[in-house]
Amino acid sequence: MVAFNTHDILQQTFGHHAFRGEQKRVIDRLLTTPAGQGHALVLAPTGSGKSLCYQVPAVALASDPTGRAAASARPAVTVVLSPLIALMKDQVDGLCKKGIQASYINSSLARAERDKRYKALSAGRYQLIYVTPERFRKPEFRQALSSLDIALLAVDEAHCISEWGHDFRPDYTRVAEFRALMGNPTTIALTATATPDVQQDIIKQLGLSQGVEPSEMTIFHEGIARPNLALDVETLWDDDAKLAHIQAAGRSLSEGGCGGSGIVYFTLIKTLRAFSEQ
Repeated sequence: MVAFNTHDILQQTFGHHAFRGEQKRVIDRLLTTPAGQGHALVLAPTGSGKSLCYQVPAVALASDPTGRAAASARPAVTVVLSPLIALMKDQVDGLCKKGIQASYINSSLARAERDKRYKALSAGRYQLIYVTPERFRKPEFRQALSSLDIALLAVDEAHCISEWGHDFRPDYTRVAEFRALMGNPTTIALTATATPDVQQDIIKQLGLSQGVEPSEMTIFHEGIARPNLALDVETLWDDDAKLAHIQAAGRSLSEGGCGGSGIVYFTLIKTLRAFSEQ
């Protein structure tokens, strides 16, 4: 088995000096097991660096001249499933600035641009390609993938597979089918939170199982604690008190010198409109 120098990739490509939390263990899991094995489910708070858990392996697998990338004559690529178009663009822009060959294909692109990216994908020009699950409905996308070695599948916001899949994005429930179309590659699923039942349902929906064998899923759980965030509850009994509290929160933002914005959520649209008018 090839020993990937992931610390060099972390430092030279991503500009970080050391891994955080479970990142190194996750990356080693993905890279030190045979292709199509070593799957991982990663649960870690937002902002903890989950994306690096698949971006570092993606660079390693695409650039490795002697190991798993060379097991096939086809170019190696990491496919990232993401539900959010804006998040895709943000991540791809960041990767491209670091010199990583990454792109996305989604409905925000004009037809001509999508066709251009299909051709580039088929030619092996990308190390990472970001798509929504719905993209697998497109024959031209499946055709572009057919000429590639899918070295890694990353499923971002993986709770969608279970918790929201049937109502929010039905195609998230077909990820096991899409994995099979790609030759059942090594898979990493990532989310900020998932109950034990949702964790097991994610694994089931991916067509995998949890256990001790290398071919099965390993769960990496960093907890949900966010030391830089606080959660408080204030009991308010009438609309006047609620309005006063919202106004006080707005003043605290401006007087605190942070120059930030606030978001106020309401359970009903009519309540939102009433408070907005006030």
